[in-house]
Amino acid sequence: TKSQTGCSEVAYLGVVQLENKNKTNIDWTITVQVNHKNIKFKIDSGADHTVLPANVFQNVFQKAKLEPPDKILCGPDRNPLKTLGKFKTNIEYKGKRCTEEIYVFSNLQTCLFGKPALFSLGFGPNLNSICQISAADPKAKFPELFKGLGVTKGCYSIKLKPGATPFAITSPRRVPIPLLKQTKAELERMVEEKVITPVLKPTEWCAPVVIVPKSDGNVRICVDLIELNKNVMRELHPLPKAEYSLNLLTGAQIFSKLDANSGF
Repeated sequence: TKSQTGCSEVAYLGVVQLENKNKTNIDWTITVQVNHKNIKFKIDSGADHTVLPANVFQNVFQKAKLEPPDKILCGPDRNPLKTLGKFKTNIEYKGKRCTEEIYVFSNLQTCLFGKPALFSLGFGPNLNSICQISAADPKAKFPELFKGLGVTKGCYSIKLKPGATPFAITSPRRVPIPLLKQTKAELERMVEEKVITPVLKPTEWCAPVVIVPKSDGNVRICVDLIELNKNVMRELHPLPKAEYSLNLLTGAQIFSKLDANSGF
């Protein structure tokens, strides 16, 4: 493209209204001074540049000279538009002033006020920024929800297959000596946060523990439940697909962020 047109960049216009008789009821316009001449523009926050129709340029800027365009300007459909040229001029609005390059088109009907000029004159927020709205501090309002790990109280019943035979290991698996200290500390932490409860009496079901080293030097406590899983009646509940779950979020305004750091 560069070798054929001499242009090095591609820019886009969010709204392009060509010659037609259809008009909408929505009219987002602004009148600004361009080189001390009042011109009415349609606000187009999706346009990379401010643009003028050829007839407006010829009637208002008789003495201005157009320079060859250095960009390919495309419409919303990404098809290149016929650009006659560009010129640099001053734009003023209510005491604010900026210098912008304005592009001229042969088949454009409406003057479009682009994003750079809008931001230069202080219109609206930066559309590329993320605004964080803080309501009342939830920690102050619900302090009991921010203590410890957060445990859901209640019992969960695991249904076993008819004739299931209990399985219990006869001796615990040995913990590697280099991981013994971290394993003990992690077990104590999990008991303190009520993730697990010590069982100090004989039990029919007992699965071996699995110690997994973590990259930060700590360990993750896991359980080998292969024998138990062989005897569990499966709950036939299909997991929803991501597309279905995302559709349910339509209209949602408040979201929670979960790290799943200690999901048991």
